[in-house]
Amino acid sequence: MFPERTVGYNARTFLIDGQPEIVLCAAAPYSRVPRHLWADHIARMKRGGMNAIATGVDWNACEAKPGDFDSADDRDLDAFLSECERQGMYVIVRLGSFTGAEPFLPTPDRWLDALAPLIARHQWTRGGGVILVQVEDGCADTDTDDEQWRVFQDGLVRRGITVPVVSRRGPAEGADGLDDPAERVAAAQRGGTVDGPLLATGFGGVGEDLEYASLRCWAGGAGGCIYDDLLSEDGRLTDRWHAARRVAWWARTFREILTTGERRSGIRATDGLRASETRTPQRGGILFVDNPDPGRTVTGSVAPYLPEVTLGPRTLLPWVHDVPLGPADRYLSAYAGLVKSDARVLHAHVLPDPHEGSRVYVYGAPGERAEVVLWSGGERGQAAHVTFATTPQVAFAGPSQVVALSTQHAGRVWIAETDENAPVLIGPDDVRAHESGHFVGEFTPDGTHIVHVLYPDGTLSQLSVDANDDSLVRAGLSPLPPSLPSGFAEGRGS
Repeated sequence: MFPERTVGYNARTFLIDGQPEIVLCAAAPYSRVPRHLWADHIARMKRGGMNAIATGVDWNACEAKPGDFDSADDRDLDAFLSECERQGMYVIVRLGSFTGAEPFLPTPDRWLDALAPLIARHQWTRGGGVILVQVEDGCADTDTDDEQWRVFQDGLVRRGITVPVVSRRGPAEGADGLDDPAERVAAAQRGGTVDGPLLATGFGGVGEDLEYASLRCWAGGAGGCIYDDLLSEDGRLTDRWHAARRVAWWARTFREILTTGERRSGIRATDGLRASETRTPQRGGILFVDNPDPGRTVTGSVAPYLPEVTLGPRTLLPWVHDVPLGPADRYLSAYAGLVKSDARVLHAHVLPDPHEGSRVYVYGAPGERAEVVLWSGGERGQAAHVTFATTPQVAFAGPSQVVALSTQHAGRVWIAETDENAPVLIGPDDVRAHESGHFVGEFTPDGTHIVHVLYPDGTLSQLSVDANDDSLVRAGLSPLPPSLPSGFAEGRGS
């Protein structure tokens, strides 16, 4: 018999089949994108680090005439949910009233009769991908919110919805429910969801206490102008896509701390900085330091962690420390780990056999310097000092490696999912396929691009790729590092 599939939550995180899960969600109104592009766009979000898709159901598109429900072509919710499931993505469905028509709720039962059974079939608990159902989509906070929420919640439960039902209700201010997440949303939502994790289903800013940030990233119409989407109207990846990928990769790397750690506030910070910490007994911690000032760069300290730290206006620094690296069952006896990093951390992992030690990817602006301290084989305090440049650099701390990246390159690091010994690629906008002998990458079709190739032993080489006529390029890779004294080698893809 197959184990029971469940969806739940505690005060800190969502629980999928009883296990803590961090939900990294891309907001995607499916009916606003041509159906033939669904699979490609979902795949791009997955490669961008997301593990969930949130989609609203536009009532006026699906029921243009009372009682006449249309699920053809781009309005086929069943097909869209099936595609998300095929690609292994969680789904959050915003069923409620249709976007922008909150006052019109004369016939909610008819709407629920049409949609709830379909969504119920796609629930995680029935083998599908839907882990949450939101009872409205874009409603403002009005006197009728509580009544509307109860009508939809009761109606969904009666029609077989067993996954958690959520709502955007709350006293947060500003457009789309938020204007200062750090000061308003955290306080408001903590007051209303004391037994559950924070969930932001739409927002325009980011605060340190928003563990679950829904990223609007579906292209369509003028959406790029309204929401600054992660995909442009012509389907190309934007700088925001790569920035979101950095955040998602970081969250996945340190998910154990984010989903199981205890929050500690009241940490003393000077000169207007604010600090809190999320920490676990055995798996390390993250000190969150932020500068809330919208117009001033601040230099202060956070004792005893950071004697001096400088943050730009409305900037957040997650300072990671004392983190063992490796599979979860090896945390208590890990032989490699990160003591601290004064630079922003992108990702960290143990090196594949037969290599010893670990590899930590950090990033910063060219010219900045940072110290990264690692441990390996029980020896602590092995420091690497890095200076960031426009090209990737590798520094060694004993058997471990520190890869120093520019901010631009940090969102363009590609590690093969199925072959841990395949070289790491740095530079392509997107990578569709990646194995030891070749890769298929996406580039701006404007000439020659340099791909930096990083091998398990820390050797860096370069590959020149021509992308003049087509943005997709297939290029060969040497499975072994080049044996040149300089550590660099030239090749050409086609």
